[in-house]
Amino acid sequence: KVSKTFSRLRHGHSAFLSLTAMNMLSMLPIRSMRRFAWNQCSKHPSLLVSSLPGPTHLVHINKVPLKGLHYWAPQSGLTASAISVMTYNNTLWTGFNNDN
Repeated sequence: KVSKTFSRLRHGHSAFLSLTAMNMLSMLPIRSMRRFAWNQCSKHPSLLVSSLPGPTHLVHINKVPLKGLHYWAPQSGLTASAISVMTYNNTLWTGFNNDN
């Protein structure tokens, strides 16, 4: 179920539009223009969403099973909110972080 959901997200319109915009930025003729455009577009991100496929089986550390697993993608100081999604032991784990 998780795999199907992520597949729909990867192949949706948002992913296509984001990739197209990044490709267009990379085609700007002068490097300083590319850098300027990228800095303007990414200066104030409001949301960071990251996903990570984890182990599909239970992991043991020193013969103690890990009940759950979380991770956080690094955020810049200007990112207002973050959502981290990870699969572990065939379970979907999510984390949310929000500035005041």
